[in-house]
Amino acid sequence: MKSLALSRASLALPLGKARQTPETSSRTNQAVQITKVEAYQQSQLRDFIVRLKFHGLIDLVDYSCYICGSSNSIEQLQLQSIELRVTMLICPVHPTTCLLFPRIFKRIHRVPDINFLIESKNKPTLIAALRHNMPGKLSWSAVRKLVDGRRVSIGGVLCIDEARRLGVGEIVQVSERPVKPPPGDSDVEIHYIDKHVVVAEKPAGMITLRRKSEHSWPWTRRNKQPTLDECVPRLIAEHAARKTNKQRDHRKHPKLYSVHRLDRDSSGLIVFARDEESQGQIIRQFADHAAVRKYVALIPGTLKDQSIRSQFIRDRGDGLRGSTTDTNIGEHAITHFKSLRTIGKLSELECTLETGRTNQIRIHLAEAGHPICGDIKYRGPFGKPAIKDTSGIHRLALHATELKFKHPDTQRLLEFELGWPLDMQRFIEKMG
Repeated sequence: MKSLALSRASLALPLGKARQTPETSSRTNQAVQITKVEAYQQSQLRDFIVRLKFHGLIDLVDYSCYICGSSNSIEQLQLQSIELRVTMLICPVHPTTCLLFPRIFKRIHRVPDINFLIESKNKPTLIAALRHNMPGKLSWSAVRKLVDGRRVSIGGVLCIDEARRLGVGEIVQVSERPVKPPPGDSDVEIHYIDKHVVVAEKPAGMITLRRKSEHSWPWTRRNKQPTLDECVPRLIAEHAARKTNKQRDHRKHPKLYSVHRLDRDSSGLIVFARDEESQGQIIRQFADHAAVRKYVALIPGTLKDQSIRSQFIRDRGDGLRGSTTDTNIGEHAITHFKSLRTIGKLSELECTLETGRTNQIRIHLAEAGHPICGDIKYRGPFGKPAIKDTSGIHRLALHATELKFKHPDTQRLLEFELGWPLDMQRFIEKMG
């Protein structure tokens, strides 16, 4: 790629004379602060303007600074050109010495928010289901752009796997705008590490474990939706490289062994083992109820201190997990609830797991008539109208706050406590 020769001055586009209006004059004055582009780059910019005019609305353009490569926190400044308004992008690192141009110029089909239910028993792929259900008979290429552009979710969870097979009852959502990028390495924090165990803090919105079907994906594809079991080894490798003053080998990451999981939209403490023997010992502690796992949750209304026991089945009748009255089937699930405080019209609960079934706390509270604030999946007992969430919260209000277990090698009791993350603290202060 040819390097850009840039100098400070006003931006001058040789496109003829413009009629001056108060708005145009104001924008022209703003343009004085922008870097001048030499004749060669001006012709490239004119070319870009022409393409804007003929291709119509541009929904997604990937930008990168040619000088420093910066693409984060880019400020936009609207300028009045001769024929139409153009958005110039100013690099925050070099605001007076560089100008950003589009690196990728592509058009995304603009569609409103659309939800559709999978009814076919043939398990269609995501891309096939989108093409069949989306209005306008979109091409395969256009449908792929929807998936790559982070605009497709399944059951409220972002999906970037166009080949994923869909089951009966799954709900696919297509949003008009890209979904917020999932958290990455910088959002994960390691609270304890030795040669046997790692205790980490998972941010809300991150999946705990990579699906087996995704293990063969290239790194660039997996990095679009990072998982905790991949972020933690990278952080460990980076820390080891800094400690030894060596360059990190991107091909070698320490292996982790799963002990338990946290729901994608919950946050908090989680432990991984670093060898198979330690994994087995910690899992046995969980099975024998020797380990302690406590959560905090926000619910509407109030709930008396109690323990809820039920039998969990994979499909309660609407495709979701839930409880059954038949004690001869399913898995036994026990959760202990204790009220901590009242926050406006909400209550903060301490939730202690005796068993660790999938979505256990969420299901028990929803079936008790108090679905967790921000839970878009479980909104009440099966067969009854969904309970509307009026909290206005931005995420699932469930956080793993306490973790206790015996070290698999030394048998020393390890205890960890972690309060609500900053975003939840701000929400609680606002509600109080």
